Amino acid sequence: PAPAKHYEQLRGKTGRHALYRPDRFSLRDLVDDPTLFTFEVNEQRVRPRNFSLAGFSFRDKSGVAYELDELVEFRAYLGTEVALATEGRVVRVEKGPKGVDVGVACDNGVFDYEALGRAEREHRWQEALRLPTRLFSSKVPDAYRRAVLDLGAFCQFHKNLLSRRELDTGADPTDIAQEVFPSMKESWMELSAEAARVAVPLLKDPPVLREAQRLTEALVTPYLVEAPVLSRAYEKPLGYPGDYVVMQHYFDNAFRGDTAFGKVFHKITNEHPLSSGVRTRAQYVADVVRERALATNGGGPLKVLSLGCGIGAEVALVHRAEECAALPVRWTLIDQEDAALAVAYRQHRLGEQREHNGAGPTVHCLNISFSQLFSGEIPMDVWGAQDVIFAMGLFDYVAQPGAAMLVAGLYSLLRPGGTLVIGNAAWPNTHFWEPGLALRWSLLYRTKEEMEGLGGALPSAATLQIGSEPLGAYYIFSCQKN
Repeated sequence: PAPAKHYEQLRGKTGRHALYRPDRFSLRDLVDDPTLFTFEVNEQRVRPRNFSLAGFSFRDKSGVAYELDELVEFRAYLGTEVALATEGRVVRVEKGPKGVDVGVACDNGVFDYEALGRAEREHRWQEALRLPTRLFSSKVPDAYRRAVLDLGAFCQFHKNLLSRRELDTGADPTDIAQEVFPSMKESWMELSAEAARVAVPLLKDPPVLREAQRLTEALVTPYLVEAPVLSRAYEKPLGYPGDYVVMQHYFDNAFRGDTAFGKVFHKITNEHPLSSGVRTRAQYVADVVRERALATNGGGPLKVLSLGCGIGAEVALVHRAEECAALPVRWTLIDQEDAALAVAYRQHRLGEQREHNGAGPTVHCLNISFSQLFSGEIPMDVWGAQDVIFAMGLFDYVAQPGAAMLVAGLYSLLRPGGTLVIGNAAWPNTHFWEPGLALRWSLLYRTKEEMEGLGGALPSAATLQIGSEPLGAYYIFSCQKN
């Protein structure tokens, strides 16, 4: 072992970390389903804002007057059971347009916010124990139950078939997967489209939809997670399903997994309309940027901003051809996940490839949370006027009216003649079943009319067009600043 250091040799955190502040967590950071919980302060319903080891903050709309140093009682309920209870003193009161924000420091010194997660896990355990008796006596329609049974039977049959093939022949699982992939994909897409068709009415009945999700997760999901991409999306190690690793799998589009069965479903998923559409929408943006960059005629670098960039695949798509490798594009890639930016930075360190005269592309990565953008904490105009701005995955999770206001904010950053491009999963469709019911991956699908509504806050001079990427899984909203 290394020799112990003297105390004067130990280094603590410096700079902005010098003043310690306990990490703060939203309810979504701590539990999978925030809708299971309700919260009260002094028996009044409140909305929690964040939690930390020191205490918590909440928003109150009831009009109760809270005083500094006032002793309050906090209770968190999961259903009718108390999941967490404590006392604390008010240390902050701030009045705002949406209510009063109150900060509370716990009297016992440490606030056990992790009790919320423990309570939810216990709740799910007890629910799972009761599940077998509910699966076939629930309110789930017979048509959907039959569709799920067909999907589960398909998975069980092919898992057994492929496993036996691996044992009997000793063949490479990839070779087996490639052999059966075309027929399995065709049959699977037919079965999942039927499940989506009969699931459409459930979307308007949340309690029944949740029962349908439980049924699906019990009978089908355990097979699907043999595919690495589906395992990642379902487990959500970063707290959300479509993270940068999932995106890497989409663009890799290969046979991955430990078994032939897992490899087949990994590949099927990568060729699912929503997955393939990620690639085609990226190519759509790359074509826009390339055409604009080729048309600059030495008039300075084209400034391009990507919001919710992920791994920044568009950069490589623009510059991979030899004749485009040195196109003068100044990329600004923004994402809330630093691991995604790390991948983008490693893949696109174009700044090191610039010509000696300063020409060529550059990539700048910015780690900024979307909550900072939506709250106005980070002014969007700090990046300067842009020629092209695009957000291809972010709006799948941004509801109205915030989406329209964000579009207007991005539009304001465009130079005259600049282009704003936004992608959004299209509705109606026959492929929502896998993410929505098998993976707990909720997307905000939009109709063409709803896509047009994204431009509701734009000036009348804006030129707006609604199209789609070639596969039709995503609508493309584009507008030009005149």
